[in-house]
Amino acid sequence: MYEGGIRVPACVSWPGTISPGQSNNSVGLTMDLFPTLSEIAGISVPGENLDGISLAPALLEGRPMANERALFWVRREGNRYGGRVYYAARIGDFKLLQNSPFEPMELYNLADDPGEVSPLGRDHQMYGKLFRSLQRHIIKSGSVPWQRGDS
Repeated sequence: MYEGGIRVPACVSWPGTISPGQSNNSVGLTMDLFPTLSEIAGISVPGENLDGISLAPALLEGRPMANERALFWVRREGNRYGGRVYYAARIGDFKLLQNSPFEPMELYNLADDPGEVSPLGRDHQMYGKLFRSLQRHIIKSGSVPWQRGDS
């Protein structure tokens, strides 16, 4: 779950619309493709149930996108991990992660430590914020839409 494992550069070419050589460090995920392409096509999509955001301002205007939304990565492995899950969560420059289901969570400030070498302590305020965000994400993703929440 380190950046070297989950961070992947992207390239978009649109001659006459996107300036050649334009660079942007905005963070996006595949879930952002639908709202981005919908906005570019001029199609309105209801946003209340979408996790993704439109990256059109970053692509068309070169404007960096705010990175204050919570992003999550979940990985389930077989073999030696026995089907257990491990996670990463990111808000802004802070990322909480584990690289196997048997390791404790580690917090990093990617702006200060892009190589994720020196984890911050559990007492850092962002540790608790990211941990609670991850817990809410796990609960939400494990819910069954047609079941009542009080059962």
